[in-house]
Amino acid sequence: MKKVLIVEDDRSQQFLISHYMTKSFVDCEIITADNGVEGLQKIEYETPDLVLLDISMPILNGLEMLERLRCKYLSKIPVIALTALSDQTTILKMVSLGIVDYLVKPITPYMVLDKIGKALNAAYSAG
Repeated sequence: MKKVLIVEDDRSQQFLISHYMTKSFVDCEIITADNGVEGLQKIEYETPDLVLLDISMPILNGLEMLERLRCKYLSKIPVIALTALSDQTTILKMVSLGIVDYLVKPITPYMVLDKIGKALNAAYSAG
């Protein structure tokens, strides 16, 4: 069973993404975190196969979480960034920190499921 961690401070977004996923990916365990600190803790204990990471969050934002994640042994976990920011500086920063893909909010079910499916298939193929 694949584990996907959703790190998102907006509970309605967490719920929507979880709902889309449970309908489309039967063999997926969904874990949630409300901020980057909680996200890093869950990564340590749960070791997800994929992380969906909001960039604009309180306490520890997505970019800061990515920096910490990439400094640790967990650097190979694929990350899809979720952001309302579409400026080139933010996108380049996310890419430099190793995201596998990103979605600009507002997101649609098709967009989310397509990106998640591709990332999980790539992770499964890689080993």
